[in-house]
Amino acid sequence: MELLKVLNSFLLAFALELVALVFVVYVAWTGFANIWLRLLFGAVCLVIFVVLWGRILHRKRRCV
Repeated sequence: MELLKVLNSFLLAFALELVALVFVVYVAWTGFANIWLRLLFGAVCLVIFVVLWGRILHRKRRCV
């Protein structure tokens, strides 16, 4: 039963991180009318978010 609780918290954290990534790309996508600017801005925002999330936020918390 303890294994199920730990697995469940990891899956919830993973799902929330995916939702955050999708939200960042959606916000970046709606910022411009030109398709190339949308793609560029979406990719840049995604990379910045992933780097900041990995370097700052994810290190400070524990799922268990």
